[in-house]
Amino acid sequence: MKRTLTVLFVALLCLGGGLADAQKTAPDQCEWQRAGAAGITEGIIGTWKLSLYACAFTGVRPIDRDLRVTFNKDQSVSLSEGSKVIATGKWALGSQGRLEFTSLSAVENGAALDRSLTQYFAGFVSFCDSSRDAKRVRFNQSYNDGCDKTFERIDAAST
Repeated sequence: MKRTLTVLFVALLCLGGGLADAQKTAPDQCEWQRAGAAGITEGIIGTWKLSLYACAFTGVRPIDRDLRVTFNKDQSVSLSEGSKVIATGKWALGSQGRLEFTSLSAVENGAALDRSLTQYFAGFVSFCDSSRDAKRVRFNQSYNDGCDKTFERIDAAST
């Protein structure tokens, strides 16, 4: 009986390992890679839509806004909710592969900028598979018990 349980346990471990390997190679899975400065600067250009917000302690949160961001080659940035541009400014690559925003301001005259918008872009930048032609970008903060924010590429042709 003990031997049968041991064999069953080993078989389940092998099966579980096989499932984990299958999940890694599933089409929606990524090998997240941090790029160097040149890779980030090149790879981030385009329009991205928020697709996943996952936190270290609270897990995956529902996406409660249709947040889109466009990073341009001239280092201008625009934030939109749906088709409405809500903020514009400049972006720069900061220390250790993080993005920083300068002169970010609300588009509507007199409207206060929701500073919580910048939380979506805090953390280390990593790309799905590689920075060149990446389909997803993640702003990673889970390393210090924060949240990871994943964006899916909508359009790569930004000026």
